Amino acid sequence: MGIYDLPNLKPQAFFCLMTPPPRKPQASCFKPSHLVWLAALVLFVFHQDFWFWSDTTLWFGFMPVGLAYHSLFSIAAGLLWAAAVKFAWPTHLEHWADAADEEAEA
Repeated sequence: MGIYDLPNLKPQAFFCLMTPPPRKPQASCFKPSHLVWLAALVLFVFHQDFWFWSDTTLWFGFMPVGLAYHSLFSIAAGLLWAAAVKFAWPTHLEHWADAADEEAEA
């Protein structure tokens, strides 16, 4: 379609040419991987349990509070790692590596 064909267009078609395309909604700057990083930072800070060093309380009648704290901390770290795999895993690198493997086999 050249510039000389514009007068032959119907008014509706010309209107469609002049309207801007619909805008995509703004992408949020918050990503689930940011929450994973924040949780890792919080766990890093809370790993030092200096507040339980002098506490001689026993949980369940046999477990020192410091050991119980680290048991719960280990569970929290495992859950954080599962969240990192689910939400922050670099799948684009896996696709790149799989494509390289397929090219090497061919």
